[in-house]
Amino acid sequence: TNDQFLAWREAQMAPVNNADCAAAGINDLSGRTSAWAPEFSATLSANYTQSLGNFELDYGVDLLWRDDMSVSDDLDPALDSEGVVKVNGIIRLTPNSDRWDLTLIGNNLTDEDTDVIWGNDMPLVAGGYVAVAAPPRSISLVGTLRF
Repeated sequence: TNDQFLAWREAQMAPVNNADCAAAGINDLSGRTSAWAPEFSATLSANYTQSLGNFELDYGVDLLWRDDMSVSDDLDPALDSEGVVKVNGIIRLTPNSDRWDLTLIGNNLTDEDTDVIWGNDMPLVAGGYVAVAAPPRSISLVGTLRF
């Protein structure tokens, strides 16, 4: 991790890099869970279809839950991502002819904004990190024409 690297470099009083740190066994990850591997995760999905005259209306909802996990290869605790619950939904209108459909899609409907999906420390910037957050809530309208 960045903190381990800096502490070891200071102790050596010499210019070193992350490869030197790994070769010295400073960051031994034996027995630790891999990055992007939460201990538990679950998905619950439900779908319902109903007829409306000459149309079919499909509804769907997904509930996604993930436990805490590390989002960096070196398992730096500063880059641990908290557990998260997300809700996605879909509504699709299709005529019986199936020539077209109109779909409303909602992702991350609860607008979960603490979900970090990738991160890394920055060895050239003492104590610096870079992280990427998951996309915020999004609503899309998609039309399909089959010919």
